[in-house]
Formats: sequence, C-alpha cells, structure tokens
Amino acid sequence: MKTLIDSLINSLKNQDSEIRMYAVEELGKLMAKEATKDLIKLLHKKECLNVTNRVAEALGKIKDKESIQPLIKLLHYHDFIICCHAIDVLGNIGAKEAIPYLLELFNDTDADVLQSLVYALVKLEAKEATNYLIELINDNESDNDVRSSAALALGDLKAKEAIPYLIQMIDNDPYWYARDCAKQALNQLQ
Repeated sequence: MKTLIDSLINSLKNQDSEIRMYAVEELGKLMAKEATKDLIKLLHKKECLNVTNRVAEALGKIKDKESIQPLIKLLHYHDFIICCHAIDVLGNIGAKEAIPYLLELFNDTDADVLQSLVYALVKLEAKEATNYLIELINDNESDNDVRSSAALALGDLKAKEAIPYLIQMIDNDPYWYARDCAKQALNQLQ
C-alpha cells in the first residue's frame, strides 16, 4: 500500500492535470494522511479549478486537522463551488476553530454558499450562529431554500431564542416549505 501511496504522491507533480486529478482522487479514497502536506501544496499553486476542487474533497476524506488553515483560506476563493467544498469539509472534519471565519460568510449573497454554511454550522454545533440564522429567516428577500435550512438549523441548534421568529415565519413567510421547516424547528424547541 505504501508504494501505491508514494506513487500517487509523485503523480501530484505530473504536468498533466488529468493525472494530478486522478492521483488526488485516489489519495482521498485511500484516506492517505501521509499525502496531506503534498495536497496542501497543490492548494497553494495556481491550479485549475477541477484540481483545486478535488483537493478540497480529498482533504475532507482524509480528515487531517493540518488541512484546516489551508481550507479556511479557500473560504474566500473566487469560485463559489470551491468555497462550498471548503465549507463542507470544515464542517465534516469538525473544525470548530473555523467557526469565526465561517460566520463572516453570512454576508455572501450566493445561495449555494449560504446553504453549505448553514449545514456546516449545524455539524459544528455553532450556537454562535443563532443571530445570523435568525436574520436569514427574517429576510423574505433571501433564497427560499436558504431560509428553510436556516429555520431547521435553529431547531437543530436548540436555539430557544428563535421561537418568536419561527412563529412569525410560520405566520408570514411566502414560501410554504419555509413555513413547514419553521414548524418542524418549533416542534424541536418545545
């Protein structure tokens, strides 16, 4: 197994991006912790989006805490897909130290980023996200699915201070599914 991993690590230096992507994917599947440093080096290079995306996914499978800071740097990446993957990975590996950086992303207007953010913060049990989530459910201009996820997150986080806002959402939200999610969250809180 070691020779296979060593061979894959060497393939990360190949000029062909397809070969690098294959090596990254395989190292992720093998959860090859010894490849973490080499994968992080790829994040620092000006790689094509597909390779960078696959590196974030592989680091998520490997779950090495050493990858937290490089993943935090990806939170402001110019491509929302890579940003979303970084958010997902930080949530999946339990990177509580990333919470302050994740909270900064509530200013993002991309629905996919916000959706990933809400899920990651629930995984991290980030009670400090409560006020941000309340703002999201109160904003009828925000994406319907984001508001719905935010309501469910408030229930998952046991945010009792959100009860009046969830009741208001049930009474006033224009989107039926958001109202339904608010009801579910309210049931979790009572």
